[in-house]
Amino acid sequence: METTPASPSTPTPASWWPSATRNPATATTIVYRTSGIDQKLAGRPVMADGAYRGNPEVIIPYRKPADGSELPEWKADLNRQHRTVRAQVEHALARMKCFKILRDYRRAAHTLTDAASGIAHLHNIILAG
Repeated sequence: METTPASPSTPTPASWWPSATRNPATATTIVYRTSGIDQKLAGRPVMADGAYRGNPEVIIPYRKPADGSELPEWKADLNRQHRTVRAQVEHALARMKCFKILRDYRRAAHTLTDAASGIAHLHNIILAG
């Protein structure tokens, strides 16, 4: 089987990463900073997972110490609360994706906020019963 060399316009796996270093471990942090979402959320509490290390304005869980010892109880409690809040948010987002308009969204990106807001309102109406 003969292979054709990739043309300059063909994306290579290395070009998929949004950072200059092409390091997937830092991709989330770089996208967060360069997309402008950090400025839109300025002054608001933002909770995220450990992939957002390096963004001081984001609340992330405490990591275990490098020596392998356990976290102090107060840090473990905060991590539990962090997991609880994040799980609730993830579940709400999953429920919103049940709405076909969001799951198969093909409109202009700048209109997504309005559509998501409308779905969130419908979701709340459904919850209210």
